[in-house]
Amino acid sequence: YPNAENEAIFCQVRDSGQPYEVQDRPFEFPDQPQRGLTWWNWSLTPVVDESGVVSGLVFALHETTERKQLEMALQASEAQFRLLFEEHGAIMLLIEPQSGRILKANKAAIDFYGYGEEELPSMTIDQINCLPRENLAKILKQVSSGALNEFSVPHRLADNSVRTVEIHTAPIAFEEKIVNFAIIHDITARMEAEQE
Repeated sequence: YPNAENEAIFCQVRDSGQPYEVQDRPFEFPDQPQRGLTWWNWSLTPVVDESGVVSGLVFALHETTERKQLEMALQASEAQFRLLFEEHGAIMLLIEPQSGRILKANKAAIDFYGYGEEELPSMTIDQINCLPRENLAKILKQVSSGALNEFSVPHRLADNSVRTVEIHTAPIAFEEKIVNFAIIHDITARMEAEQE
């Protein structure tokens, strides 16, 4: 076998009679460098003769390069999103679409709402909304439709003060599920100036 490490595995299976299986094993073809790093699921199963001696090996091979590259790209994308989410100065929430439960809040959101780091991510969005329930139900239905949304609502902070916020939401894939990503801007001063 044209690879010392893999050849050692073949010899081990041949000599021990024990099968071998591996998932997403990286491999570079020495004679095809243009292919770059590839990944493979493969197994080796010993074939024994009547006397119990290994007389051959069944080698099953399945390339997983495309799936592995997509998986790594998704992980990198999520890592970039986490960094943006945590470090950005804008108020951001991740919200479970059906229940309205706040799944994640960044530092700016925790500072703005005044709830503890553990408290805000355990609340639902209707616990901070000051809208009548029927108006809130309409907004939640609009948000759960999966479209990009923008709306203004009054939100109650931990100190019981009320601020008008503008919310931009969009559905995103996060940790293998669809959630609503909300960016929130405090527009209270602007609204008060417009009223004056």
